[in-house]
Amino acid sequence: MAKENQQLTQKSVEEGDIKNVVITSNKDGFADVTGVSNDIHIFESILDPTVRATFSFVDTGHGEKKLPITDYLPIVGTENVNIKLEDGLAQTLDLTLYVNEVLPKLDDTQKNATTLKLVSKEFFANENGKTRVVNRFDGKISDHINKILKDSTYLNTDKNLDIETTKNRYNCWGRNIKPFAFTTWIQAKGIPNDAQGSAGFFLWETTENKGTYKFKSVDALMEQEPKKKYIFNNIADEDGRNIPPDYDGQLLEYDGDTNINVKRKLEIGTYKTRTILFDPFNCKYEIVEPSVEGGKKKMDPKLAAKELPKFNDEIDTNYTRTAYMMVDTGTLPTGDTQQQIEKSREQNDKPQDTLSQSKMRYNQMFTIKKSITVSGDFSLHAGDAIFIDTPEISDKQVQEINKQIGGLYIIVDLCHYVTSSPPGCRTRLNIVRDSYGRKQK
Repeated sequence: MAKENQQLTQKSVEEGDIKNVVITSNKDGFADVTGVSNDIHIFESILDPTVRATFSFVDTGHGEKKLPITDYLPIVGTENVNIKLEDGLAQTLDLTLYVNEVLPKLDDTQKNATTLKLVSKEFFANENGKTRVVNRFDGKISDHINKILKDSTYLNTDKNLDIETTKNRYNCWGRNIKPFAFTTWIQAKGIPNDAQGSAGFFLWETTENKGTYKFKSVDALMEQEPKKKYIFNNIADEDGRNIPPDYDGQLLEYDGDTNINVKRKLEIGTYKTRTILFDPFNCKYEIVEPSVEGGKKKMDPKLAAKELPKFNDEIDTNYTRTAYMMVDTGTLPTGDTQQQIEKSREQNDKPQDTLSQSKMRYNQMFTIKKSITVSGDFSLHAGDAIFIDTPEISDKQVQEINKQIGGLYIIVDLCHYVTSSPPGCRTRLNIVRDSYGRKQK
């Protein structure tokens, strides 16, 4: 891919094309706003279970009556909007979203400027009172996620699913909450199949294959191979001649979040925390202290880089956060009456394996944060891994690669934006990782 990219000029890879934008009325008729669309932004995030988009257009009159689109359709919300875009690498993005907000920016006698905010169909299904999660769920947490997404009782999505199987089982009730509230609550209890004391998953949607739902653990995200490799060298691209052969492209913008607040890290229990458990079945009291630095409950997370931060040995941080939990022994056992009696002494949820571990893992994930911009690339999605290299700060004539900051990062948030005048296409990424240094491969 890197060599193919070098055959394109920097001008071409930064150009894009709004191929098709069609709004379909809830009653009848449609409006093709392809020619009047000024810019389109497509958003993905591992922290958001639905894809979102905004697009703005200036309309001086449309159709036989020469009326603004928002008047003659009219647009009242939930309209179907089909979008087809093309980036500078001739990759297409084709998806259907629905109007959630209509924001008039300018409305006078000569023209109308409007911004529409779009969401996935599942966004509205989540708000339907009939989809409240009230049933009982038995089995693996990944099976519960699959059911919430696919079952006609809940979100009933027809999109592709990419679900990582969880190791642990958990029987629970839906608690009469919304589907995405249920998945957000339960994903923190998931343990990867090969985990060693690590827990925590994310559920999110991408535009891949016209819409794909992904359910992945933090460890699985950190273990990925990079989809693309980029370099930041402050040198003009010159039609790709200054991009080294091992890279797919250049970082057009690079902003690093170097803020370090140890007190905040300690408050949220990023590296050392504990769980106090009480089992009313046998009055057992237990203190569990998971840590990434050893001990009886040592975590062994899969790291994106070489190592987690090393703090001063003179500072005794011990545990810095405590969670309290009642053990649910004998709760919701599976099977007939006799089988349930036999399992009455078994634990259902096991907070000693998940409660503190998932909180720590989520917090560790955001140890290093960067915001970068690259030439528009629709093959990138939230949750993908990329590799970046930046030069060290020095007065050397030939600068070395910064081996502390460069390396593997995970895309948390992503925005593809395409403009029609002038033609342009870029991808803005918020990327994170949990550790410092560079892994030796």
